[in-house]
Amino acid sequence: MRSRAEWMAGRYGLMVHYLPPMMVGRDGKQVAGVDAAAEAFRVERFLADFDRTGADYLIFTLGQNTGMYNCPNPVIENYAGPGHCPRRDLVMELAEALNRRGKHLIAYLPTELHCNFSMQQGFGWIPIEDMNEAGKHRQELFQQRWCEGIRYWSTHYGKLLGGWWLDGCAWLEMDHPRWVSAMRAGNPETAISFSYAEWLHKETAPRIASDDYFSGEVFMLRDGLPRLADGPGFRPQGGTVPETGGMIQHALVPIDAHWWHGGSANWCTYEGKRFIDPALLKVGEMEPPMYTDSELSTLFDAFPGQGGALTLNAGIFLDGSLGEETVAQLERLSRQFKPSNCML
Repeated sequence: MRSRAEWMAGRYGLMVHYLPPMMVGRDGKQVAGVDAAAEAFRVERFLADFDRTGADYLIFTLGQNTGMYNCPNPVIENYAGPGHCPRRDLVMELAEALNRRGKHLIAYLPTELHCNFSMQQGFGWIPIEDMNEAGKHRQELFQQRWCEGIRYWSTHYGKLLGGWWLDGCAWLEMDHPRWVSAMRAGNPETAISFSYAEWLHKETAPRIASDDYFSGEVFMLRDGLPRLADGPGFRPQGGTVPETGGMIQHALVPIDAHWWHGGSANWCTYEGKRFIDPALLKVGEMEPPMYTDSELSTLFDAFPGQGGALTLNAGIFLDGSLGEETVAQLERLSRQFKPSNCML
């Protein structure tokens, strides 16, 4: 069976978590308000770093759980009021620029609404502390309304949106057909992945066998391979996930900051290897690369080298720039692992 994610096979991409209002500038300061954050992002500055990394696609956050998003959405304004979405359509600017380069954009979005009260209230999300089992598993009103918002984005970006990566799916008993319909409203060929953080639970098979590519969320590497909870590293056998009819094998790995610049992961450690404490960084300094070129070479061999896909997540500053050490490392690795050198 053909996968809608075949364009990812043998390729590698970049992911960034641009999450207002938590984004920090190189001067160590944040900005207040969703419009100020969107205006601070310099698209050409970001694309200069992106081009150097040699990535074939980008996973970019529409938003997460802060209640602030990186692009307009009238559905959000209708249910939750103003102040959540900027006037600037940053995602459209990135999608169009990537399309001109022959690259793809994948939208990141969570399937839960923690932290922000007005979003929870407007979209009918039942907070964790108030959930009974029925509320936790269904969240019917939330699923209905949030999928309305997703449908808007899908039709708005149309074929400029090559895929979706949905986070936090374990919080819901998800009505998957409803979500898939919303995500494909504007592009029936968009590639979809629901993340249940399977490898954290030592699961090597996806919980949703109909996904186009495996979510592949990795907390840390062990000997250059995705660590299965506290166990060994996982090396796939081939570029597709067994018994799925062609789902593209995929790993998503943070390689400097723990998902975003300043993000803490003191609990995420093994054998003395851990993400740096952000408090140790100087103003304007990005978290340094966590893994050696050799370790990441092993990862490239195991995933795009076998016809799967690999996404590396890098920390990002408020202006859209990345850490120089990280960009230089990815520039070296991408030159070594060109798509022509991978099994397609």
